[in-house]
Amino acid sequence: MQREIFFHFGPGAHAEVEMNWPLPRPIEFWQQPYVKEGQSHYIVELVSAGKEYLEEQIKQGHEIILYAHSFGAFLVNELPQDTLDKIKEVHFIAPTFNFFHSLSNLFEFAVDCEPSSYFISSPSSEETEKSQLRNWVHTLKKEPTVDHFWATFNALLDIYPEYLKLYFESSQDYEKYKGLADKAAPMDEKSLIQAVNELVQSYNNELKLKNYKKVTFHIGLKDPLISKRDRLQLEEIVGKQNIVSYDVGHFPHLESHGFTF
Repeated sequence: MQREIFFHFGPGAHAEVEMNWPLPRPIEFWQQPYVKEGQSHYIVELVSAGKEYLEEQIKQGHEIILYAHSFGAFLVNELPQDTLDKIKEVHFIAPTFNFFHSLSNLFEFAVDCEPSSYFISSPSSEETEKSQLRNWVHTLKKEPTVDHFWATFNALLDIYPEYLKLYFESSQDYEKYKGLADKAAPMDEKSLIQAVNELVQSYNNELKLKNYKKVTFHIGLKDPLISKRDRLQLEEIVGKQNIVSYDVGHFPHLESHGFTF
């Protein structure tokens, strides 16, 4: 029996947000365990939980088609090879394999972005704030530390308090997403910061799933977390035939009418 499972946007994201979106057909969403206060080795424990869940589905005789969006792709890529080999088909949607690299792309995108309705600062202070963000991006490139990451992120928030707007091509889709997210159970802020600190220090760039015939990459051409250079490198590794592009941002499965499960 075939089972379609979705590993969603995170860390600490709420599956119920995308579960309540009008998708083409029912998909089973796996809810990541939330980070507990004082928990150590977040990534190891999260990957272990994902492996246990998938192995149980396989043990029950299910053929797994796995959809992994953003941070969900990071989790899939961290699974043991023997688990990956048992999955029938994988769809990586706007994948984040390296959390630090993806957020660095977002920071650079924000620096180069033209002023728009995203900005709430006055014209006189706007360039000053952009200059501060630009300086932190430069520092982060030279010294990729956790402290520099948070300083850069805070500089981003000074300009884009609702930075998730940058993830969407359509403001209507962003507002719909925000409305669903506001109803979801909030994650403890200290725990989320702890998880991000660990993720910032994880630098794995290697794609473990080598059987590209069973992998499809779904990429938003306006995704601020995936640079043009990243897309070209991905084409070299997996081949153009395994990549589907959409004229949207970081949520192709929510924004594009051309996306099909």
